[in-house]
Amino acid sequence: MHLKSNPLNKPLFMKKQVLFLCVLITSLCSAQTLKVTKATRQQWSGGVVGQHGVYYNFEFQTKSKSVIPDTIWVNNAYYVPDFSGKNRAYIRTVDSVTHIIKYAVTINESHHDFRRGPGVSEKDTVKATTTTPAHIRQFKGAAMVSYRLKHKQRFYILKTFTDLKPLNYP
Repeated sequence: MHLKSNPLNKPLFMKKQVLFLCVLITSLCSAQTLKVTKATRQQWSGGVVGQHGVYYNFEFQTKSKSVIPDTIWVNNAYYVPDFSGKNRAYIRTVDSVTHIIKYAVTINESHHDFRRGPGVSEKDTVKATTTTPAHIRQFKGAAMVSYRLKHKQRFYILKTFTDLKPLNYP
């Protein structure tokens, strides 16, 4: 006796295969990209007369060991993170169960507005490299993170920050 296949089950089987492929491709793509899980901005002032600035805190995560944030652009300056463990402002951790790699970055931007004499003031003493070519700095958003994936430079543009309550130091 020869069993005939039910023609109604073929489309269902094909739909399941297509769904499986979509889920597989999505999981592979998301495993290799960088995801921002936290981005906060907190303005501060005080300490010394005329001193103020902003603390930026970022958290990124990825499942791929080859994805490493290499440059962060924020407020017309760029910062090159060092995840070697020597600088506590740049921390890299790996979850041994989920194999998710997390990067935590803290940037302190500071400005000094004080008078050195009649009509002369010194402003914007940001400790960052600000010689980035203009075409790279121009992006629409609050910050931009660059990273390499498969020997190509990729960019993640952060649309907004979560603003925290300003700090006023005495």
